[in-house]
Amino acid sequence: MVRYANFNLSRRVAEALNTFQPKEFLGYSQNRVQGQGLQLKTAVYYIYNYMQSVASGEPFRAQNWVLTAPSGSGKTEFYRAVKDFCEIHNIPIPVVQIDLSQITEEGYKGSNPSTIPKRILADAPSSNGIGICFLDEADKKCVPSYSSGGIDINAAVQSNLLTLIEGIKLKVDTDDSVEDFDSNLTMFVLMGAFQDVRHKKSHKERSLGFLSELDGNDRNTTEKTADSFYDDLTIQDMIDFGMQEELAGRLVQVVNFHKLSKKAMRKLIRCKVNEISNEIGINIEITKAAESAFLDIAFGSLGVRRPMNLIRELVQNTVAEVFFEKGFDSINEKVVIESPECARIAECSKRSESAPPKTAVQYSYDIPF
Repeated sequence: MVRYANFNLSRRVAEALNTFQPKEFLGYSQNRVQGQGLQLKTAVYYIYNYMQSVASGEPFRAQNWVLTAPSGSGKTEFYRAVKDFCEIHNIPIPVVQIDLSQITEEGYKGSNPSTIPKRILADAPSSNGIGICFLDEADKKCVPSYSSGGIDINAAVQSNLLTLIEGIKLKVDTDDSVEDFDSNLTMFVLMGAFQDVRHKKSHKERSLGFLSELDGNDRNTTEKTADSFYDDLTIQDMIDFGMQEELAGRLVQVVNFHKLSKKAMRKLIRCKVNEISNEIGINIEITKAAESAFLDIAFGSLGVRRPMNLIRELVQNTVAEVFFEKGFDSINEKVVIESPECARIAECSKRSESAPPKTAVQYSYDIPF
């Protein structure tokens, strides 16, 4: 257990936690991350339990874990939800995301692992290491990557990360001063799609199924289909793929977000369209045909980000086409998206003064501003 000296931070976190119930944190996360059930509850519990440890002012050592998620299933949105929730409720715990694909061993091109404490201290000076650090693209550092001199750079990065994650006290030079940093107090969440691990595991299981079928075993219980690509991953799967056992031993659990169902993805697309409408101040209507097309795109490698970028591009281009000639009335006009390639401007439906206003969450996406 590690004692830290920032009792003022502990008191402020305790005061913030008294302003909401744990269910509110879960509900907020469920609204932001669709279709993840128990796995999302587990992830939120880890974060809330960490907050409670900080608030107690008692000695503790942060737990570190892994969040795996096929592309488009919500891992990045979970990070954003945690960060936004802390800001909304004035929880003074820094929540940072660091792209591990940009981290290299000292001396090679790119950032080095010493930048991680600096990022946390930049968000919360004098926090002594208190913070939640999402290490994104962690799967990219499980793959051997050799320099021209034959050195496995990723292995060296894993060794440096191991030193940080297992706990080390540092003096960190910031822009203004030298700060104490104890990484025992930092919660590290290794995050990634781990697509290569999934490929390797599903290929291995299908091969085993084929061999056992040759031996005369029941093919219904041994043969794996393509769905095995989305099976839950374990710490052992990551070790088999290339994660150092010492690093894996510092991770308490793998939390697996799952590929979204069509129903959950459709709901997510609708929520995201509403977000875009509110973000850019333009009413958006999407036809059923267009929604179905975007649904297919959302199950690609980029997840829901790809259709959202297409929708944003379509809306902006459609408005830009008429804006300088006749203008665009954001109150009485809307953009109707008919396909991923086609959109048009139409009048908003007229409402009687006595009729209640429509809410933001609707199939038509006719959102009042």
